[in-house]
Amino acid sequence: MFKSAKVVLLPTNQKVENCGIGIDRKTDKGYPMTRKYMGNKYFDTDDGSPEHNSVFPYHLYFVTEDLAKEGCVGYNETYSLVLVDENYNRFSKAYEIVATTDPTLSLPKPSTGFIEKFCEANDIDTVKIEYILQHDLQINIREKELSYIPKVKDGVITIRPVKLTWSTSEIKNLLEKFADEVDNRYRPYTTDNSQATEYVAEFVKKSL
Repeated sequence: MFKSAKVVLLPTNQKVENCGIGIDRKTDKGYPMTRKYMGNKYFDTDDGSPEHNSVFPYHLYFVTEDLAKEGCVGYNETYSLVLVDENYNRFSKAYEIVATTDPTLSLPKPSTGFIEKFCEANDIDTVKIEYILQHDLQINIREKELSYIPKVKDGVITIRPVKLTWSTSEIKNLLEKFADEVDNRYRPYTTDNSQATEYVAEFVKKSL
């Protein structure tokens, strides 16, 4: 499954080589903070600090609609980062950050390819992030809690653009995935695990 996430760009005081994106002060154009795009002059300075360079350093944060958990850094309603304590979400809201270019948060990161597309497009504010089903096994299998976590490979999340149109084959695949998910969700409660799959297959056959 995929969840929507806002793509938030925030300034940082970290050294240039630790940043995700640099905004050129003269052109306002964004570039991935790599030697390939920025050139050695942006990195080979006395201390690597942004003050020696002609770019504003930024980080990308991918923020979902879920509330940030206690002890985690979240993104709040004043458009800033905050460390969430046990009482924070009672009086305000801080939302979960699931990925970032900021290495201090120790979270998955976007791919270099996405950062390149983000800079090139200059208008990406929402994306879809792939999640996978995680089973938290309990003593009693009927009390199994199902939860979803971001799909991460080699420390990188899977990102898809937000789709506005769908083809017939894409709708069919989406319905089939939904049927599989329903079957998996109710598997602990029944020996018949194919009811949803069969229903969707018949529905697709009649409707598409």
